Amino acid sequence: MAILGIVLGTMGGPLLANWLSRKHPVDPPEAGTNDTSDAPESENFSALTGKLTMHLALIAVVIAFAWLLLQSFQWLEHAIRGDEQTNYFTQYIPLFSVVLISGFAAQLILQSIMVDRFFDHQLFNTISSFGLDMVIVGALATLSLSVVKEYWVAIVVLTFGGLLWNLSVFFLFGPRLFPKPWHPCALGDLGGGTATTASGLLLIRVADPD
Repeated sequence: MAILGIVLGTMGGPLLANWLSRKHPVDPPEAGTNDTSDAPESENFSALTGKLTMHLALIAVVIAFAWLLLQSFQWLEHAIRGDEQTNYFTQYIPLFSVVLISGFAAQLILQSIMVDRFFDHQLFNTISSFGLDMVIVGALATLSLSVVKEYWVAIVVLTFGGLLWNLSVFFLFGPRLFPKPWHPCALGDLGGGTATTASGLLLIRVADPD
C-alpha cells in the first residue's frame, strides 16, 4: 500500500498541481524578493570544488550524522533498560525521520555561519527528485508479487480508500485552512499523505516555484 501510495502520489500529484495552477494562477513574487547578488560568488566557489560532488558530500554527511545519532539513541536505551529486553522503542524509529531532523539542523548551521549561499537549491531539488525516483524503482523492484496476489482485494480497497480520503480532505479543508491561492500549501499535505514529505515539497514547487 505504501508503494502504491508513492506511485499514485508521485504520478498523479503533478497532474493535479498543474491543473490547479491553471485554474487558480499564483501571482509572481514582488520584485526584489529573490536576491541573486551572491550568485557569481556561489558559481565560482562551486566550479572550484566540484558542484555536484560538494552537494552529494553534504548529503552524505547529513545521512551519516543521522545514522550515528540513531545508533547513539539505541545504545543509550540498551544501557538504560539492559540487554535482556525483547523489544526496544528505538528499533522502531526509521532512519529517514532522523535524517530529516539532521538535515534541518544542518541548514540552520549553514545559515548561521552564512555559507548556505555556496549551495545551489535547484541542484538539491534535482538530487531529491532523482532520489525519489530511485525510491520508487527500489520499492517496485522489491515488491512481493505473491503477497499482492494473495491480498489484492484488500490492497485495492484500502489503497483507493486512502486515496479518496486524502483527496476529500484536500478539496474540503484545503480552501478553508490555507490563504489564497490555497492549493500550493495543500499539495504539500497531499503529497505527504499519499507518498512522502519529499513528494509534498516537490508538489509545492510544481504549483509555485517561488
